[in-house]
Amino acid sequence: MNLIELIEQEGFKPVKRGTRWWMSCPLHEDATPSLSISNKDKGQLWHCFSCKKGGGPVEFLSEVHDVPIFQAKREWAVLNGEPLPNGDRELLTLIVESLPPHEYLTNRGVSEDTQKKFHVGYCEDYQALLKQFNLDENTAESLGLFDLTGRIVLFMIWMEFTR
Repeated sequence: MNLIELIEQEGFKPVKRGTRWWMSCPLHEDATPSLSISNKDKGQLWHCFSCKKGGGPVEFLSEVHDVPIFQAKREWAVLNGEPLPNGDRELLTLIVESLPPHEYLTNRGVSEDTQKKFHVGYCEDYQALLKQFNLDENTAESLGLFDLTGRIVLFMIWMEFTR
């Protein structure tokens, strides 16, 4: 799947003019089409001349679905029948961030804000967590995970703010 196919699958209708495709940017009100899609050495790229956002298919998914890049990478992999990323920091971050704030931690004096800020979670059901992320026990173990049921989980990451 290429970027044009993705955009069309998302329900948008780019129009080819010359060597580029044009459409109204889905990220803001757009009276005149300002989003351009062009062929580059490494595939197709999009750029909006109004909001100045752009990139490849992963960035498009991230912006249109309002999800983090690591989640958009997973969506792109699924759309293309590729294996899901399973050995990187982004997946571990996604797993820990998927653990909702928990009453146990709140009762221990850890506020929901602190749980989110410092990526602290409480795992009630490890098998359900593995199933949620389509991981088998061996893959989870290779990531450094083990049966987390009934355990507090802490994952420290360096945050980069790009917005």
